[in-house]
Amino acid sequence: MRIPPLISVLKARKNQKSYFESKIANMPELQVGDVVSLPIPKVDRANIAPRNMPARVEKINENSCTLLKENGLLENPISRQ
Repeated sequence: MRIPPLISVLKARKNQKSYFESKIANMPELQVGDVVSLPIPKVDRANIAPRNMPARVEKINENSCTLLKENGLLENPISRQ
């Protein structure tokens, strides 16, 4: 098995970091009352079930937000990062 050179690994990490930073910078700011869609993992849904679950933003903290779905509040706050 060939081990990749250290320089190419460092370049890949730098590219990955800049990619994620640009994705986060392009995200719109959330406001209370916005409707967002949460992906549902395939193991938690049936084949005919929807892939995303709509939820409304109820409260925004510094690094997370509380979401309200049709059955009530989600148990854990959701982080944007």
